Amino acid sequence: MMKSSPDRDADDVRTRVADLCATLGACAAGYWRLDAEGRRLVQVVFVPGDRLDPQVGREFAAATATVPLSQTSLGIVVAAITGQPAVSRVEDLPANSGSGRWLRAFGASRSVAVPVQDPHGSVCGVVSVALPDQNHTDDETIAHRLGKLGLS
Repeated sequence: MMKSSPDRDADDVRTRVADLCATLGACAAGYWRLDAEGRRLVQVVFVPGDRLDPQVGREFAAATATVPLSQTSLGIVVAAITGQPAVSRVEDLPANSGSGRWLRAFGASRSVAVPVQDPHGSVCGVVSVALPDQNHTDDETIAHRLGKLGLS
């Protein structure tokens, strides 16, 4: 039996997130690991959608490489803290900070962030997608699909 390596695991996570991003026609998708001791989220993978401006993708990836859990204007942080899916809608958010800023930059109308749980039921990460207006799948269905990625 082959042992899994961190590189192979990272490739598997990237493949799952990229496939989800493409299937949903998402503007972007990503996965962050929870560093509970450091009180932060650490980006494992960020996948820009086909139509995302490459510069915006690079800026977002850099800005969210590590995210303090105090940054509650981001849906990924809300999902990590509450242990519940967090839906961010562009019309409900200020344009100059957090998810509102990034959703507008992505050309997305909403994002859905879902906590990932380890086998003991503790939050160990967050997976999130930013979706365009053209995606009419309801939030619960999106959250369910994100939860089924098997990223723990």
